[in-house]
Amino acid sequence: MIVNAQETSELRTYVDRILEHWCKDEDTEALVQGAQRLTRGEARRRLFRLGHALQGLGLRPGDGVGLFLANRVDSVLVQLAVHLIGCRVVFLPPEPGPGELAALVEQSRARAVVTDPLFAQRAADAAGRSVHAPVLLSLGPCEQRCTDLLALAAECPAVRPCGVPALGADEAATVLYTGGTLGRPKLAAHSHRLYDALVD
Repeated sequence: MIVNAQETSELRTYVDRILEHWCKDEDTEALVQGAQRLTRGEARRRLFRLGHALQGLGLRPGDGVGLFLANRVDSVLVQLAVHLIGCRVVFLPPEPGPGELAALVEQSRARAVVTDPLFAQRAADAAGRSVHAPVLLSLGPCEQRCTDLLALAAECPAVRPCGVPALGADEAATVLYTGGTLGRPKLAAHSHRLYDALVD
């Protein structure tokens, strides 16, 4: 099958556009948080390693990955890595109690939950209550029975993961929960088309 240039550009995602920038002027800073500073080249390589690590855990395009994370550089890279390999981000809100958080994990059918070590106990409780038994991953070592995603990624190649099919513009890229002010939180989805519009 021959794909022309126009069709190829239409299949690109917002992650592709970010990577285009991160391939230029590699020593320019891309992500900064306090004393932590990543250049474009460092961020790109770390993103690719995270993508390989997630694929190595059996995640495939269309799978949901719950993110229960603090505001940090690695949280940004994990979100990008989930989208890079064609999976769906499920943002888990920090406010719910244990039972409600477990219900949100179950409702989203997340195949994996990535947690900040600070939230690991709550994430482990929620994952343990889920019938779907998602894989529990942490951004760094923690006291719970979590697989350290950053340690796995450090052993992975710094090249872009391959074999990811083109994603439809209207496919759900990210799932969020509403605030629940009028009842239980409800699912709201953002498509790839929305992300494309934001980076245009």
